[in-house]
Amino acid sequence: MSDAVNAEAAGAEPSRANGSPNVEAVLDVLRHSEPLPEDALGAALAAPDLFAPALVEAIERFIGDTEADAAEAQLVFFAFHVLAEMRWTAAFPTLARLLRIDRRRLDAVFGDAIGETASQVMLAAFGGDADPLRGVVEDENADGFARGAALAALAALAASGQLDREDEARYLEALASTLRAGPGDYAWAGWADAVALLGLDRLAPLVKTVLRDKMPVLEIGRALYDFGDFEYLSRQVKTADSIDAALARERLVPWTDTIGVFRTWYGFSEEYLRKKRETAAAPLVPDEEPSLDELDELERFLDAMEPAINPHRHTGRNDPCPCGSGKKFKACCLARP
Repeated sequence: MSDAVNAEAAGAEPSRANGSPNVEAVLDVLRHSEPLPEDALGAALAAPDLFAPALVEAIERFIGDTEADAAEAQLVFFAFHVLAEMRWTAAFPTLARLLRIDRRRLDAVFGDAIGETASQVMLAAFGGDADPLRGVVEDENADGFARGAALAALAALAASGQLDREDEARYLEALASTLRAGPGDYAWAGWADAVALLGLDRLAPLVKTVLRDKMPVLEIGRALYDFGDFEYLSRQVKTADSIDAALARERLVPWTDTIGVFRTWYGFSEEYLRKKRETAAAPLVPDEEPSLDELDELERFLDAMEPAINPHRHTGRNDPCPCGSGKKFKACCLARP
């Protein structure tokens, strides 16, 4: 079903009599389309002066409405990325405020993508004032991955000369004692990555101490981020042909090609949508208590099991996730129990 048909089905014409897009109809497609709404995204990207104000308004409305539904969350997800591809710098403070909403609502918008695209979006929308990014970093109620994304964006801006490198170095050093984040919070990993990206070797002992105190070892046998990860990224930056090459390797480049990138995501694939429909249509099976014989059999099975081995023990945190999502390991299965 095309986006135009979707819009008509929603009771709105996809374009006006003069040929210009019907903004509300296109936004409605972005709200409700299950397949990737390529036509609607293309219409918005082709007319930034027409669509950008409406997309910013949609995000602002979502930020202020704690009862916004899943359709509005989907619209905000697309708006976040489209505004970045438009290079709509006036939206930068709004995009930063979006990253500071509570974790539950942030997850409703981005899911696992928060650690994958947020830095790129903020780099694309940056207009010269980094204070909104620092606001994300310093907000103790913000999601750790959102704070890490903001730190990564700040480091990339400083590394590429858009912010003063020494100012950012002093800022990062101060954060070691002022960053309000609990043990295991991914904000600490983002902070260490930022130090590595800027090549601040003098802060390595401080990073080692902070990570020892703030990033505990998980059940998988390693911390979500440890000093070895910091050293690895530091080496990658030092051995890269240029800082631009190092940033590109970490995908710390301005967001582009919204449609092309999302075409590659499993969450927009036909297979995923088919499985989603099948799951929704499957009848619910009531839970049943296991019998004593079944419990005995389970106990014998568990006793006979060989010791568990972490299947991801050789996967680097910046490597593609083995699950096939296309995301980095650190933004996908590494962060899951």
